[in-house]
Amino acid sequence: MVISHNCEVEKGLLRVATWPFSIAPMIQIDTLPRGEPKLVRQRKFLRYWGLPEEPPLEDGWAVDFDLLQPTLAATVQEGTRLASIDDDGRKALVFRLVNALSQREIITQ
Repeated sequence: MVISHNCEVEKGLLRVATWPFSIAPMIQIDTLPRGEPKLVRQRKFLRYWGLPEEPPLEDGWAVDFDLLQPTLAATVQEGTRLASIDDDGRKALVFRLVNALSQREIITQ
């Protein structure tokens, strides 16, 4: 998942291949060790942000914030956009990201 404001992605991809972005890998929730899928779906595991289980992510996916890292626009260009999030989704992302990085329930929705 690219963690950035949408217009930054579009501008970066079009202008400069070395424009930096933050990305976090996505993992299928059911591949996590025993007990963790339930916690992710209940939003009780700060490391993961479970995404809505609807097309095109109906197989149950989560973002792994512990593996957040920088990458370049050129790398993002190689990926495939599956979906974008709306304003409510962006707010939820900020809440989850701050809590995951701090490992505390600092802010709530």
